[in-house]
Amino acid sequence: MTRRTGLFAGAAATAGMLVPGRVLGANGKLNVGIVGAGGMGRMCVGVSGGQNIVAFADVDAVRAAPSYQKHPNVPVFTDFRKMLDKHHKELDVVLISTPDHTHFASTLAAMERGLHVFTQKPLTHDIWQARTLQKAAHQYGVKNVMGNQGRCFDGIRQIKEWIDAGLLGDVTEVHAWTVRPYPGWGSPDGPFPRPKQPIPETLDWDNWQGPVPHRDYNECYLPNNWRAWWDFGNSAMGDIGCHLLDSVYWACDLTGPVSVNSEADVFNEQVTGRDGIVRFKYPARGKHVPLTVHWYEGGLKPDVPEGFDYGTELPNEGILIKGTKRTIYHPGIRADNPVILMSRKDWYTFRKTELPEPTIPRLKSKSPVAELFNAIKGGPKVGSDFDYAAPLTELCCLGGIARRTGKQLDWDPEKMEFKDASLNKYIKAPVRKGWDAGEDLWRQR
Repeated sequence: MTRRTGLFAGAAATAGMLVPGRVLGANGKLNVGIVGAGGMGRMCVGVSGGQNIVAFADVDAVRAAPSYQKHPNVPVFTDFRKMLDKHHKELDVVLISTPDHTHFASTLAAMERGLHVFTQKPLTHDIWQARTLQKAAHQYGVKNVMGNQGRCFDGIRQIKEWIDAGLLGDVTEVHAWTVRPYPGWGSPDGPFPRPKQPIPETLDWDNWQGPVPHRDYNECYLPNNWRAWWDFGNSAMGDIGCHLLDSVYWACDLTGPVSVNSEADVFNEQVTGRDGIVRFKYPARGKHVPLTVHWYEGGLKPDVPEGFDYGTELPNEGILIKGTKRTIYHPGIRADNPVILMSRKDWYTFRKTELPEPTIPRLKSKSPVAELFNAIKGGPKVGSDFDYAAPLTELCCLGGIARRTGKQLDWDPEKMEFKDASLNKYIKAPVRKGWDAGEDLWRQR
């Protein structure tokens, strides 16, 4: 048995060959499996209302209860591997909305069975996992998408068109900020580890931990506070970076070598701090000049731009993309309604007379799940497939490593290593016995 089939016993029958899902289920509907039916998983349940939901897998019966009640005849599992073992021959697609640290295992298990996949952002918990899922997408030939919804919006297309048309001049500086982490997570206070508490009967704690080395249950981790802990999350950068930085990542080609550093009062190996600043410095890239991206979290913000005509202060979240000629601004975590900064009166005239004609097709649906369903049924290629999402996730993982260590990161993506070799241990997180999947894909390099 390979590492892969050792982890996912049901994949033993398909090891070494691709068994694709059916093109369509009954009556033109896709057969859908849902891993993570609570929290963001409820969105997947809602979007799947026009399809055929075959099975649920969720470790938390309380959080998943609304989905179960909505579909009382759908079988329920606490272990996604058992769900896939029993139902993979019936399924076309699997939708994954688990905490970050279990994205990789569940996504790879579905892809190995020839199933199309949707995975919430960030795609993975570490860089090695992101690279491996990108390889798996090519190996197994399944359709795939990451859940950064803003990639479906008109606004991100407008931003790319404006930058491509030279309306900003050369983009040299970006400022992105978020109020996250919310109160309740993102605290450097001890004790570490947290004291052991009784595990709720409605929670499969062992499978919630998945690949992460075992720790005793404590209520501090659930339902959302796991984002504070480096073993499970990646700070506010992991939470929201794939949204806020999506537009500039696409329009300004934020891939390749980069230098990253972080400023914060506290750096802690257990949990993320309450606030901090991360700076990404990119060299020239093709038509793009050197660029610095400033990331602020925990309520920190850049200065209000001169002549800002959208209030007396910046909102809780947003982005400024500064060029040598003009600056783009949009509030919120997704590029919904971007503007080029000038007085509102001037902007009204400018957008009527000076903006380029749209060149990037707009989508009717603003949901990446619906976008994936359409692609499976023969529609256009999705925007945020794993070839796009893996490097975007890698960017966010780099920011998380800087926030975690406080060290200067000089990243060589070709060698997949840091100049400071002491940082290479963060490229691939350790996993506990029985969860070491994906190594076989790297042996095929």
